[in-house]
Amino acid sequence: MFISICWVEVMQHLLSRPLRTGLTAFSVAWGVFMLIMLLAAGDGLEGAMLALTAGTFVYVGATEVVGEEFETPHRAVRLRRAAALGAGVLVILVLGRYAERMESLVH
Repeated sequence: MFISICWVEVMQHLLSRPLRTGLTAFSVAWGVFMLIMLLAAGDGLEGAMLALTAGTFVYVGATEVVGEEFETPHRAVRLRRAAALGAGVLVILVLGRYAERMESLVH
């Protein structure tokens, strides 16, 4: 019985000041939303920095250019470009493994 009386009093107080209640509810919801967004941005930034140190962005940028460059008719030029691409992929894989190993040591 006491609990139901308390809830009645709480609801009467909340309904007596609807603007204050609405603004308070909005501010609490906004704070929770911003907390979630900041945590997500932090995780995204951490992933972006890890990808940047592993060379992922360099590899993505290189693949957009390389496809058009292989259309040259000279075989020697194509072979050099393919070798450069292979070496770049190898370097990226090595850096990725190194970054994973460093991350496992930190955590």
